[in-house]
Amino acid sequence: MRLCSLHNLHYLINLMKRVQQAIIDDNLLDLRAEVFEQYGYNEANPKNF
Repeated sequence: MRLCSLHNLHYLINLMKRVQQAIIDDNLLDLRAEVFEQYGYNEANPKNF
């Protein structure tokens, strides 16, 4: 259980660093599209996300 918690914390901290940098670089929407694509977001059927 602890390993999963550490993994989740690492992921969220890393994601927040990427969000901060994307805001600085003024490309937050590009990062959003990248993350959505990585996790299988489908605009045609967003209920499955």
